[in-house]
Amino acid sequence: DFFTRVTAEANARKRLAIASNGDISFYDDTGTSQALFWDTSAESLFIGATSASALNTFSDDLIISNTASGTGAGISIVSNATNGYSSIHFGDTDDADIGRIQYNNATNVMTFRTNAADRVVIDSSGNLDVSGIVTSDGLDVSPSSGDASLTLTSNSTQPWKIYSPNASNALHFNSDSTDYLTIDTSGNVGINTDSPSTALSIQSSGANGIDLEADSSATTNSNRLFFSTSAGSNSIMGVSGALTFRTGATAGSASGTERMRLDSSGNLLVGVTSTTLTGGSLTLPNSGIIAFHDAAGNARNALQFVSGQLKHGAAGAGLTSQTFHTSN
Repeated sequence: DFFTRVTAEANARKRLAIASNGDISFYDDTGTSQALFWDTSAESLFIGATSASALNTFSDDLIISNTASGTGAGISIVSNATNGYSSIHFGDTDDADIGRIQYNNATNVMTFRTNAADRVVIDSSGNLDVSGIVTSDGLDVSPSSGDASLTLTSNSTQPWKIYSPNASNALHFNSDSTDYLTIDTSGNVGINTDSPSTALSIQSSGANGIDLEADSSATTNSNRLFFSTSAGSNSIMGVSGALTFRTGATAGSASGTERMRLDSSGNLLVGVTSTTLTGGSLTLPNSGIIAFHDAAGNARNALQFVSGQLKHGAAGAGLTSQTFHTSN
């Protein structure tokens, strides 16, 4: 044992002890607690402890312990702020740094390396890059080969997978080995089809289709579908159970002029919004006209009156005459 004593103290303080088996203890400032302990038989160095029976043989060479309440145990690696690197290397007899955790103090970038290559990088803005180049997009998954994919798993047995095949570069949303949404490199979107041929391709079975749900804040004046061109926009909109067709509509609003309406009774209204008739009638305003145009100028049975399979009458017009038929 090795002791030191302050002049004003009566008793010397133990600083170092070497046991007969080769164990070495360095004591704290009080001389009573082993601050650093070398276990010869285990070839382990302890800081703040003298044993760690709960650790396995792969993690007992250096043990740092502080079990006091409200404190903690840790390691600080400090390097130059301008061009220093703080690193932990994981090596073997073939490669001294085949694995590594490194912090670049000049760029404030943290890098994680496996198999002698950087795999995960976190830049100074907190963007995460996996096996690729750090970008400002947050997360960049760029495998050196094969498909790029991201799997989202909750408690469900059918996780969601977002992936982009190396061959097509399309983006697929997949669950239970089925692609439900696909976006190809032309921007075409496919629902239940991985080969969309138009801007939006939807494939469904049975009675499934497209359902435009009502706006919760306007349940009777909702379900808008807009058609926009350079000359203006038109819309089809659901209003109180009727289907209305509007011109001059602005996308995202209920504006525009209603031109035609198919009400819930099957009546077709052109230029008006209501009718007293029922059962599949056609209603026009007082000044409304129904025009039948024949480009060749030939007389046609343009308007027919049919009951079941029996024709009761017809009306037609040529360039200079009109014809009316009242028989079958």
